[in-house]
Amino acid sequence: MRTTRFNMKDFGTRLRKLRQACGMTQEEFCDRIGISDTHYRKIEAGSRTGSLELIVEMAEYFHVSLDYLLLGETESNSKAKRDILAVIESLTKIAREL
Repeated sequence: MRTTRFNMKDFGTRLRKLRQACGMTQEEFCDRIGISDTHYRKIEAGSRTGSLELIVEMAEYFHVSLDYLLLGETESNSKAKRDILAVIESLTKIAREL
């Protein structure tokens, strides 16, 4: 089974797209959440992450889930995976009984 992995570059890209969708510059966003623009630029560039508290704050600010922000998974994406895994588990049980 494949596990989902965190990718800093993809995380930074998602943040940049969310920020741009809100029509904010990096400086404006940094002022709103209270971090240095140098730190945030590194996060968007994918060379650094933030603290758990900062990531939660950014997810709340953009009204997105942590799953989406960190892993790029939407709720429907996650539900589909859970449904598929449940079907696989059921089929595996049936196959063992045969």
